[in-house]
Amino acid sequence: LMDSIPLVCLTGQVPTSLIGSDAFQECDTVGITRPCTKHNWLVKDVNDLAATIHEAFHVATTGRPGPVVVDIPKDVQFAKG
Repeated sequence: LMDSIPLVCLTGQVPTSLIGSDAFQECDTVGITRPCTKHNWLVKDVNDLAATIHEAFHVATTGRPGPVVVDIPKDVQFAKG
């Protein structure tokens, strides 16, 4: 944050149905990155993905530039929208 570098991080997550169940390789990416990002999103619907990524780039580059995170569950990654 201190360097004001715009950065959009797209991260993977376990399927939506397994979030919060302590599934293998699940972690609270949104919670972990909250203190060190301008904003972060957990996309739970493929129909929200394009708008969320567009908003992420907008937030990362406007005002004071900085990092943002878009966490995308596996089922959303493979869904057709």
